[in-house]
Parts: sequence; C-alpha cells; structure tokens
Amino acid sequence: MSSIQFVSVAELSVTDPRLTFITVARRQMRLPYLDIDWSQEPDASLRKWLMNTSTHTHQHYHWLVSKDNIPVGWLHLRTNNITDRHILSADIYIDPDYRRQGLARQTLRFGLNWLADHDLLTDITRFHVDVSSAGSPPALREHLLNLGFEITYTNRQSGAKIQRYDLDEIKQKAQRLQDSAESKGYHFQMIENGNLDQLFCSADDFFKMRQTTWNLMPTEDAGSEEEIYDNAMNEEWYKSIHDGDMAVMIVSYDQEDHPVGLSEAWFSVDNPYILSQYDTGVISEHWGNQLGITMKTLLLNHLLQNYPQMSKVQYWNTGNAGSNEHMIRINNVLQYQELYNQYCMEVDLDQMVQYLG
Repeated sequence: MSSIQFVSVAELSVTDPRLTFITVARRQMRLPYLDIDWSQEPDASLRKWLMNTSTHTHQHYHWLVSKDNIPVGWLHLRTNNITDRHILSADIYIDPDYRRQGLARQTLRFGLNWLADHDLLTDITRFHVDVSSAGSPPALREHLLNLGFEITYTNRQSGAKIQRYDLDEIKQKAQRLQDSAESKGYHFQMIENGNLDQLFCSADDFFKMRQTTWNLMPTEDAGSEEEIYDNAMNEEWYKSIHDGDMAVMIVSYDQEDHPVGLSEAWFSVDNPYILSQYDTGVISEHWGNQLGITMKTLLLNHLLQNYPQMSKVQYWNTGNAGSNEHMIRINNVLQYQELYNQYCMEVDLDQMVQYLG
C-alpha cells in the first residue's frame, strides 16, 4: 500500500535537495507563461524564504508532501498577524501526475489537524485560497464556487514584453512626462537597494508617505492583502531589499521636497527573466497630475539605459486589484497585457473542515 509523508520544511536544511521540488513548483505555479527549466535555475532566495517561518505580518508553515518517498506536493499555510487575523490562507500544489487521487484533500486535512493540535486555529473562522486562471487546474475555481467559496478579491497579473520597447521612444516619452511634471513643481529621485540616506527628505517622512499610499490602494477583504501598513512593516520591507534581490525605486517630491509618491522595481536573483513592478502609489492630494505613469515610465527608462541585466529580462510584470481601473489604464498605455487573474477565494473554516471530512 502506498504511504503519504508530510515533512515540515522547517526541519530540513536549506541545502536539502528535496526543496528543489518546491522551488520549481512554486515558480511553475506563478509563471506558467515562461518556458523555463526551473530545475536548472538558482533558487537560494526561495529556499531562504521557505525557512523563514515568522515575519511581522504572517506566520508561515510549509510541508513537503511525498508519496512512497517521492516528492509529489507542497503545502503552505499562513496566518495573519496584523489584519484579517480570522483568516487562514493556503497554497497547495500537487504534481499533475498525482492529481485526482485525493492527495489535495488529504494534505489539507493534515495541515488543519496539525494547526488544531498546536492550538493555532483558536481565532480562525475563514479559510482562504488563491486560484490562478493560468497556473491552477482549470476546473478548480468552479469546484470551489460550488463548495460555497466566495471570490473576495481579484488580482490582475499583467506583463509587458521588454523586447517590444524601442529604447529611443521610451527615452523621449520619459523626458516629455518628466518635463510636464516639473512644470507643475514636481521632481524625481532614483534610489537603489533601499539606500535611504540619499533621500531628499527624512526616512520618517518617506515611510509615512509609503504607508499612506499603500493604505489608499483598493483593499477588498483578501487574506493576502494587509489593510494597515505600519512602521514594523516598513522596517521589514527595508530589510528584505538586502536579501539578495536588487530593488530600484523612484520617489516623487513636491516643490518643498515632501515625498508624494513612489514606484519600485525588483530584480530577483532566482528569476532573472522577470522585472517586477510593485506598489506604485501617489498621495491623494496629488492625484490627477500623471505622476503614476510618469514614475513608471521614468523607472523603466532608467533601467533600460543603465542596467545590463535588463538584456535577460523577458517580462516587466505587475499586479493590481481588478477593480483598480485607473492603474489598469496606465498599464494599458505602457503596453501591458493581462497574463492571468488570481482569484482570492474564501469560505467559512467550519464548512471547509466538514468538506475535508
């Protein structure tokens, strides 16, 4: 008879070869449109992430799922430390060759029982899972809807193919947008790898602006989104920049050097084929001045002109709320195309436990 084993990732060494299964599966799930043999790519940063069980915002629990000692799946459960404390979030992956054997249900049952045995479900009332329109089994979303799950948030993942851009055209467009912004009293600054000593403002003013712009973003009730961005999250973000990846940030200021907006781009050491754009935001008093599209265009031009690693990048990616029509319009102008939607789905925990049996 076949046997199923669940091994806590926290009990493994960061160099354990079995972790390769997880790091490959995770990238396949999130980047199904890239034709890359992830088993041949670096994964040190992902391995370190798997070992980090506690952050300011979340507690993480990872298990490697094996059948007859062959890795066949991965389970990631996450509880929230700030907002949405009542939600348990789950990521689960089962190798396609081992699906339709009840392994997903057995794995989730194991995870929930483990949390219950360790008194970690006391305040949990909702169960959350993300379903991708590209990386998840095609029928999964409809199956979950039939079970009573609700879609609470839709994250639109978009990408622009770097090779399509004409460098001279982007340079000219960036200059036009910058000239227009400067005529209104704004100016911009590039910051690499969180070197906040270079800021035209104090670090406190910068973090306050970053917190304000984050909390202005659409916050549909999703377990994967924090509705409050506090100082501890600022510190965690700052430290994460020095974790092997490279971050380049553009900050916009008003005439008195008050920070009013920012946008970030990240190069991942584990995935040189994607340039990720994050957290473009502007304080509401300065909306309507095209600062969002100006910052993203200036940042793209800066990277294309100055960073040799851009030659390996295939996609310039970003994600935003499906309800954020303003940012979607900006992304359309920048030649982004929708890659897939990520549906955040929730159900009462009791109902999930009953289904698992």
